Formats: sequence, C-alpha cells, structure tokens
Amino acid sequence: MGTYERANHRTRKGIRDAFWSLYQEKSLDTITVREITDRAGLHRGTFYSYYDHVEDVLIEIENGLLDSMNLRVDRLLDELPTREEVLHRLALDYRVYGKYLDVLLGEKGDASFQERMQAKIRDNLRPILFPEGGFEAEFVLSFLSGGMVQMLKYWRTKCPKVSLEEVLRMMKQMTSEHAMKLYALRNGEVLRSDMDGTYERHRG
Repeated sequence: MGTYERANHRTRKGIRDAFWSLYQEKSLDTITVREITDRAGLHRGTFYSYYDHVEDVLIEIENGLLDSMNLRVDRLLDELPTREEVLHRLALDYRVYGKYLDVLLGEKGDASFQERMQAKIRDNLRPILFPEGGFEAEFVLSFLSGGMVQMLKYWRTKCPKVSLEEVLRMMKQMTSEHAMKLYALRNGEVLRSDMDGTYERHRG
C-alpha cells in the first residue's frame, strides 16, 4: 500500500470511527456530517470525498462486519463443520466484533442488519442441520436463526452478566432439539429425550 492509499485508509477509518462514537450516543437520523468531521478533525468537505450521506458510513461498517464474519464462517464451512463448530465460530465472532454487535443488535440498532445477520446464520445452519432441504427445513431454519439473533439481543440488553458460554449452551440445546424433532416427524419416528437433553430416534 502506497503513501496515498495509506492516507485514504486513515481518513476513511477516521470518519468511520468518529461516526461510530456518535452512533453509540445518539440515533442515526440525528447525526450530522459536521459532527462527524468535527470529531474526526477533518474539514466538512472531506466527508463528501468518501461518502454521499451519513447513512453510507453505517452501511459500510455493517457490510464490512458481515463480510469479515462471512469469510471466517466460509472457511469453516469448507471443512464440513459440526453444529458445535458453527456455534464456536459465532462465539469467536462475538468476541471480535462484540462492540459493534452490541450496538447494532441493541435498541438503536439497524433492523436491516439484524435481518441480514439472521439470513447468514440460516445459511450456515442449513447444510449442517438440513442438507436435504425441503420447505419444512426452511421454516425451522427461519425460526432457529431468528431465535438466535433475538437471544443475542436479549442477552446484551437485558442479561449481560450471563456468560457467552451459557448463551451458546442454550443455543446448542435448542438447535439440536428442534432439528431432531423435525427429522423425526418427516421420517415417521418417535423422539425420546434422555435426562441430559439429548435425543434419540425410534420407529413408532
């Protein structure tokens, strides 16, 4: 990266960082270009060399966040992971990107980002839980992925003292239970639960 590219990178990052500090304090529709450039120590006109609107900065941050998470998950999917490995990857992502996710999934968060995150989780779980597909699988995957996003939101806004490991343990149990029940119903099987919460399939 040359001197010009490094300078552009620093300026763009300065704008993003200034925007993010404001976004943590106030709603998107109240943030102005002047506030961003003042906090970044830049001239107002500099902003328009990189972005057309304030909303564009948020979109760039969200896209970069999802792209980074996608790259990490896609590498994992190439290795045919288990459900536990996907949840472990989600844990790592939250540790890396938590400061952004806490805001984006919070009360002032962007609903469109939450929908895209849900879609990514759904796509990650599909080849693991329901490789054969089917419309029933899509219903359950939508339910599971939506529930996982809502769990993360509830955790960070209502119960932040609960450990990430405990949240993931609950996610693991729920994804196992609902997926197994659907397979049992499709295959005409009876599902029996053991004391530890695991499930076995038996022909009725």
